[in-house]
Amino acid sequence: MDTVEALDRAKMRFAEGDVRGAVSLLERCVEADPTWIDPRVLLSELYRRSGDLIEAGRWGYLIENCAAPEERRAFERALVRTDEDPFEFAERALVRPLELAAESQHAAMMLAALPARIDEAERFERESPDPLDGDWFEHEALPVKRRSGFVGMVGAAVAAVFVVGGVVVGAAALLVVPAVLIAMLVAP
Repeated sequence: MDTVEALDRAKMRFAEGDVRGAVSLLERCVEADPTWIDPRVLLSELYRRSGDLIEAGRWGYLIENCAAPEERRAFERALVRTDEDPFEFAERALVRPLELAAESQHAAMMLAALPARIDEAERFERESPDPLDGDWFEHEALPVKRRSGFVGMVGAAVAAVFVVGGVVVGAAALLVVPAVLIAMLVAP
């Protein structure tokens, strides 16, 4: 497939609302030629528009001025949040990064800095409090305003009248409608 044709097809699919098709086509383009920068840039932009910082950082990580700092940090933190070796995971996620690094000085610099960035991300994850630990959800509730018992009883009585009325009307409708239909069928 011609490179221009592949990019045009991906853009057309995205414009038609087929985001998955566009992403799939662009990912296949990167697999076919990891040194081809355009599909990586488009993937980063697609994910940025959808609000996925990790994927936007992943696809723009090796491209100069493509991924924002918060996107790169989100991707680096995602690498250390798995049970896998972060370097092996990064190599798979970045889709044969050494081939791109051989042709791009920026990609080579980013790969050279990756071990230090992963160490920094691991340190950040260790030092960050776990949101599921602790008493963050336990707090003093505001006192509930209490109304007098009479108002509550009147409110409950009115609600009961409406509920009973609704049940009676519903039951009557269930009995009357079939009777009317039968009468219409029987009448000449």
